[in-house]
Amino acid sequence: MTNQQIEQEFEDFDVTLFSFSHQQLLDWDGLLGRVCSSSYSPNPDHSDYLPMLATLKELYQTYVQEDTVVFRYQTLCYLCSL
Repeated sequence: MTNQQIEQEFEDFDVTLFSFSHQQLLDWDGLLGRVCSSSYSPNPDHSDYLPMLATLKELYQTYVQEDTVVFRYQTLCYLCSL
């Protein structure tokens, strides 16, 4: 849901947004493991698997610094009393 959808859905309530940043420093094996463990990642027998690996390797090579890339997360938490 977008912020606008949250505001519309809970328009009668006082909603507070909390935002939390986090990051992981990953080498190639860690990045590959992280991406492949995602439920939306293609399985090795899927036709998109090898193209995904090639694109991931290109991204890694573009952004790698000292053998690691930064994998950033942003968690949004909406709090309200019903």
